Amino acid sequence: MTLQPPADEAAQQVTDVAARSPIEVFLSGLQSVGSWKGFLGYAAAAGVVVWIGLFTNTSYLLVAAMLIAPFAGPAMNVALATARGDRHLLGRSLVRYFAALAVAIAVAAFLSFGLRQQVITEQMAATSTISAVAVLLPVVAGAAGALNLVQSERSSLVSGAATGMLIAASLAPPAGLVGMAGVMGRWI
Repeated sequence: MTLQPPADEAAQQVTDVAARSPIEVFLSGLQSVGSWKGFLGYAAAAGVVVWIGLFTNTSYLLVAAMLIAPFAGPAMNVALATARGDRHLLGRSLVRYFAALAVAIAVAAFLSFGLRQQVITEQMAATSTISAVAVLLPVVAGAAGALNLVQSERSSLVSGAATGMLIAASLAPPAGLVGMAGVMGRWI
């Protein structure tokens, strides 16, 4: 059994990039649901990393938290459920979405409480400052995620992780900030 296509067929196989069918898109959304243990584990890890990033004024740790945060899967499933009219999937996706946010907030709050944080860092202040154009981020993130979802894996120029990071960019740092500010009793 050969592991390589015949040389004269390789060009056709590489350029054969069809968009995913609606059923493939739906099934990939269902597959992203995964287990609760892993899902909440990623949310907790993102909460720790975002807390460290905000506490130490380290912006690259905020980016790392965005990569870890599992907010994209539930957000995309909410969109799929809405488009399909599937109330059961919508409910499950919203529960997972808010559970991940709650875990990230709780972890950041726990760390702030445990270490008796009282000082507002520069990164916390910067994260709390929201521009009027910030509302465009979730819209653009959703559009990029939808484009990534319907494209063939071979024709996508941007990975699913990168589009997921766009969604987490609008949620991970603010979630950590909410937990920290709640413990400190200071809403910047």
